[in-house]
Amino acid sequence: MHKILSQDYLKFPWLIKALNAGGMGSWLWDLQSDDVYMDEGEQTLLGIATNDNKVNAERFFERVHNDDRDRVRGQVEQAMRENITFESEFRYLKPDGRVIWLGARGDSVAVDDRNYKHFAGVNWDLTSIKEAEAQADYIAKEMAHRVKNIIAMIS
Repeated sequence: MHKILSQDYLKFPWLIKALNAGGMGSWLWDLQSDDVYMDEGEQTLLGIATNDNKVNAERFFERVHNDDRDRVRGQVEQAMRENITFESEFRYLKPDGRVIWLGARGDSVAVDDRNYKHFAGVNWDLTSIKEAEAQADYIAKEMAHRVKNIIAMIS
């Protein structure tokens, strides 16, 4: 595991329990090497298993849904450029072929208190929420259609 990530977890063992309880995974992106170090929760969430707890950032972005990829990259770049919090929702293609929705937040990290050479954050699964939103939208459209039909029949 990455030295910085493992040290942080040793200092804050409750953090692992809190992330797991929230169904979240955490990551640390080393901007110099372009490697993303992931905790166990993140690997499980993404369906990625590695021996060294890291993947190249490009490997992650390749799995972001084609329709979301450019937007997410732009949001990440803007957050890093402007030193603001990255927030996004996007679709992700798991290795087993399933598409899930992820929520994400991240921030620049100055490991040496001067240089922002890392970007750290969390992801969580939004799939059930997005499915419920889609179903509610479908029901609302169906109800509107039926009301229009009833009004047309009355007229």
